[in-house]
Amino acid sequence: MRAGQIPTDMKMLIFLVGAGLVALIIWTILARRRTSDWGFRDLLKSPGLEIDWESERETFERNLLEAQSWTESELRKEVHHYVFEAPTQRDGWDEYKLLGELGDRVHPLLLEILRDTSLHQKLVKVTGKNLVEEAPINRICNLLETRPPEECIPALAPFATGTSNHVRNAVLGRIAETGSEQSLPFVQIAFSDEDEYIRSYTISGLKEALTAGRLAPAAAAKVFELGAALYAKGDADDRDVAELLVVLHPAKASEHLCSPNLFKPEFRLLHTGLKALRTHGLKPDRNQLLALLHSLETEELSYPNDYALGEVFRLIGLFADPSDASIMERYLSSANAQVSEGAADGLIALHGQEQFRERLSSRIESNGLASLTTPQLHCHALFMYDAEVNNGGHSQYFFNTSGMHWREALAGLEAIGARERHALLAEALSQFGKEFPAVDRTQRKNQLAKIIRRNEDAFDEIDERYFASKERLEVLTAKYVINNADDFQ
Repeated sequence: MRAGQIPTDMKMLIFLVGAGLVALIIWTILARRRTSDWGFRDLLKSPGLEIDWESERETFERNLLEAQSWTESELRKEVHHYVFEAPTQRDGWDEYKLLGELGDRVHPLLLEILRDTSLHQKLVKVTGKNLVEEAPINRICNLLETRPPEECIPALAPFATGTSNHVRNAVLGRIAETGSEQSLPFVQIAFSDEDEYIRSYTISGLKEALTAGRLAPAAAAKVFELGAALYAKGDADDRDVAELLVVLHPAKASEHLCSPNLFKPEFRLLHTGLKALRTHGLKPDRNQLLALLHSLETEELSYPNDYALGEVFRLIGLFADPSDASIMERYLSSANAQVSEGAADGLIALHGQEQFRERLSSRIESNGLASLTTPQLHCHALFMYDAEVNNGGHSQYFFNTSGMHWREALAGLEAIGARERHALLAEALSQFGKEFPAVDRTQRKNQLAKIIRRNEDAFDEIDERYFASKERLEVLTAKYVINNADDFQ
């Protein structure tokens, strides 16, 4: 994602389902090839390299069936090989998937390794790099994810302090994920750590514990206290803690996040608190919001004040007060993307359309694309197009299934008045010559392969102009939805 390109929730969903498919393909092939000099363009040039997922599923199920009958000795051998012989999780990807499915049988063997003090130095020694440095203990923590037993806390404790950042990240995050009261001293250690990623990993672990119903009530109360103190410190890197507070205790979190000393432009985490409240359906007092709005208007619109103002607009829109429309309309033309897109979202909410994306998705899921009206189809195609291009450029868009809807995307750009982006998509389409991209994905991938083999950089310059464009699709789409409100009810 390029700087200044902040996706909507729908774009994130598209990214996970569509663009994420490309990442999974590359990850799987890389895991097999054991090399780092292979990339997406190789897949574009040779679409036959794409994984046959049905065959992969069948192979995995056969291997899992066999693994389920492993003796204790065989299982121990596989665990030790994955932990100590695989340089990284990527290199041991197939083993990781199988062992992860065996969960409860694997955990005692992992704890046995952790409790063996003669292995401690070996466990923290870096064996490879998979984006970040990785040691055997990282692979142990990977296998403990989703349901780490409480017994892992004392076993992991020796590695929670005095070790490298990449080790503490994994260890403290996994301890937090147990949700046990025993984890609280380690949560406190993590929240005091100077490394922002360690604090973030720990918060993620606590959220997992909460979602899975493992966070003990006494632990939840103490975590809230620690989290509230961390939020009040106002470190700009602690962007996740506000949501943790809201999930833990909505009423108490709302009171804390809206307290006078934290509900002001000078507070660096203000925008994260506002977003957490909005995301979970909590509205601050309207007059308090309007006062904050007027204060923010007098501040320089740079980070994080621009993010805060955008969130204020989104929250104010939820009150659906027509008198608020004029100020949001005035900010639609702001050169600051966070402000203009926040104002657009606020107007959408003011007109009762804040759920239009979800309603659109639900309609597609229930009745298919053929059930969509023209304005709905335009918006759907634009969401797909913008999310794919922002994530991986036009080549990714045409490679994925989203690319079959290029005609609807082109028509949508024209309909909402996005002239610059319409011209860019038209220019990208011209790379295909008179044929244009095929609806059939296999045929379209073969077309794309010919283009990329001829010129690897075929779409690069178009992509860069797309990323640099000041044309705000969120703003133009908001106006389009409001002007076609009947289609989005």
